[in-house]
Amino acid sequence: MHIANLTPDTIEWMHIGVAGTLKPGDIKEFDDQRANFILTKFGRRGVVRLGWDDDLDEKRQQAMAAWEKFWRYQITVFNQDNERRKSTQREYVYPTKELQEHAEELGLKLIGPWTIENSGGADIAALANALSKANEQNAVIQQLAQQVAALQKQLGQTEAAAAIQEAEIKERETKDLQKELQLSKKETKEAMKRLKEEEVKDLEPFINEFMDLGKKELSDYVMNNSEMLQSNVYPRAAYELLKTRWENLFGKKEAFPLLLS
Repeated sequence: MHIANLTPDTIEWMHIGVAGTLKPGDIKEFDDQRANFILTKFGRRGVVRLGWDDDLDEKRQQAMAAWEKFWRYQITVFNQDNERRKSTQREYVYPTKELQEHAEELGLKLIGPWTIENSGGADIAALANALSKANEQNAVIQQLAQQVAALQKQLGQTEAAAAIQEAEIKERETKDLQKELQLSKKETKEAMKRLKEEEVKDLEPFINEFMDLGKKELSDYVMNNSEMLQSNVYPRAAYELLKTRWENLFGKKEAFPLLLS
């Protein structure tokens, strides 16, 4: 069976331990089992079967239509997720380079950016400000130390004492600032922990789709949604829970069929 990649994307596949690549414009022949696997996995991205009597231009139009539909869907899902994050005042997810490139190619806008507006965000800003001040203080201390060394040579120990005292004062101020910085770090970690607890709620719609499925239903769910499950917009935590659910049902006899890129 001949398989064609008539899209601008490079497709990387793996089947039964064998890896391969379909570059844009490639037309390759595979055995039926491998060809059907590639079509099932990447058909949504525009990979097509090519028969001897097929019109290449028609197949190219068919491939590009599927390719555009796939990437519009990925961008839509990404934007919807960031819209939900915006409505709950949480930091948005940054798009991958691949998603950015396809959005530009299709003339579509990616939603973002915005920042956290709760106490966690305030703590993070305070931490950054404190770090900046600490760096400035350290630079001042180093400069003063150099000046003191020069004064000791030129004026002697007595006249340099005032400069030494000033350096010690700056050092104490820096230590006080570092204590404040440690407190700020602790508060920031607590704030980030609260944010993570809130994000768990966002996983419930994904988990509810597969958590109560039996072997056959779970297998059908994974195969029918393989592209979405392996996409960059599907939550990694939900993916790991799905993999664990699979392993609980099938054990070691049947490995989880999806691989993250």
